Amino acid sequence: MVRSSGNSGPRPLTTSAVLACVGGVTLHFVIGIKFMWGNVTPYITSYLAQFNPVITYHDTLHVYTILLLGQSFAMFPGGVLEEMIGPSRTVLLATLLISGGTYASSYCTALEKLVACQGVVGLGIGIGYSAPIICCFKHYQSDRMGLVTGMITTGTGMGPFIFSLIAVHYVNPNNLPVDPVTMFYDFPGSPVADRVPGMYRMLSMLFFVCGLVGSLLIGNPKNPEPVSSPTDSVERGESHPLLKSPSITRPPGFDITSKKRKPRHKLTLSSLGTLKENERISKSQLDLEKASENTPESRGNKLDKWNRSPSK
Repeated sequence: MVRSSGNSGPRPLTTSAVLACVGGVTLHFVIGIKFMWGNVTPYITSYLAQFNPVITYHDTLHVYTILLLGQSFAMFPGGVLEEMIGPSRTVLLATLLISGGTYASSYCTALEKLVACQGVVGLGIGIGYSAPIICCFKHYQSDRMGLVTGMITTGTGMGPFIFSLIAVHYVNPNNLPVDPVTMFYDFPGSPVADRVPGMYRMLSMLFFVCGLVGSLLIGNPKNPEPVSSPTDSVERGESHPLLKSPSITRPPGFDITSKKRKPRHKLTLSSLGTLKENERISKSQLDLEKASENTPESRGNKLDKWNRSPSK
């Protein structure tokens, strides 16, 4: 939506615009899952420690790093895909990568395999990040761009909050503590680490549902209007309402649309010499006037004029 040159208020909302915004928020619930790592890393590290006893929390931090790296690499291709295949298909592709990578992580028993699967998740996050925002810009344009961006990115923080509660409740419903020596959930009889594969599969299904709903709600407007830019007021020239205001006075012959400019005087060596010569002559005349005022005759004339003045 966009304001016309003669309309001062925001354009009315449409159903497709509202649905696109809701779909963007729903998708960004999944986009923000990278921030879940701080809550689930004790359980994932404990699960991997069953297959690699020397693994540490520092080692599994690479999983979080690859998520951010994959997102950074896929951000630009995601914007290109949005223009090529549309926002709905771009969001669906991102959903398949995120949910597929999460589901494949449930079968990983080595850190290297888990890093590879989570790298796929990071690519999906990068591809789907900007698609709903760009789509909503086409619906709302200059009327509510800031509001729409804030609403969509709110889902980035709300999503990991909700999914973290679900994941922690599933994998550790009794809030069991870690072993005080190893700092893992690996003591005999602990079912916490064994629930990690199920946690990944459950999360992958939740991610797929949220992403699918978002892809169905997001769509470009049927008849998009061109976005007005700040330069439109200059290009319209005399037709712009601001230039028609009676409070603005313009000199005769003024035309803002004219690209012709008055020729400027070029400073050459000859003109520079003329300026210096005129300055020298003016200074000489001023010196002569000051010298003539200091002669006895001039002082006597001033005294006579002062004596003849009516006030004296």
